Amino acid sequence: MDKIQFLKGMKYLGTMYDKSFTEEKIGLMYNLFENDDYDVYKQAIKNLVIKEQYMPNIAKIKNEMLCVVSPELRNTSTEEWNKVLNVVRNYGIYNQEEGLKTLNNLTKEVVEEMGFYLICESTEITKKEKQFKELFDEKINSI
Repeated sequence: MDKIQFLKGMKYLGTMYDKSFTEEKIGLMYNLFENDDYDVYKQAIKNLVIKEQYMPNIAKIKNEMLCVVSPELRNTSTEEWNKVLNVVRNYGIYNQEEGLKTLNNLTKEVVEEMGFYLICESTEITKKEKQFKELFDEKINSI
């Protein structure tokens, strides 16, 4: 994104949150966003204005940009675990490939790491749920 596009977003934020920015702050912030896609930046700012009562910081804007690009990052580990259980119920061990196609990439990665077969055959599903949630949250936090 170019500096003019970045300034449009900052002006929008400034107007919505009644904030002003110094030239120095704008320059420093632009350095953190100059390699980002303008459309993603613009959508993230619009999303944040709707959700946030206070002016979002750089980390919140960057995080929201990630969520715009990868909506699955918005889902909680519980929501994703429920999707995994539905795949197990609807596809079972013998249709593993078809079932995994219905999951987003991050969830599929965690399931493959744990072993789809082991999830299907587990008699201690609450332990598998805990393991899934820990791995999922760990991967989300490392992004």
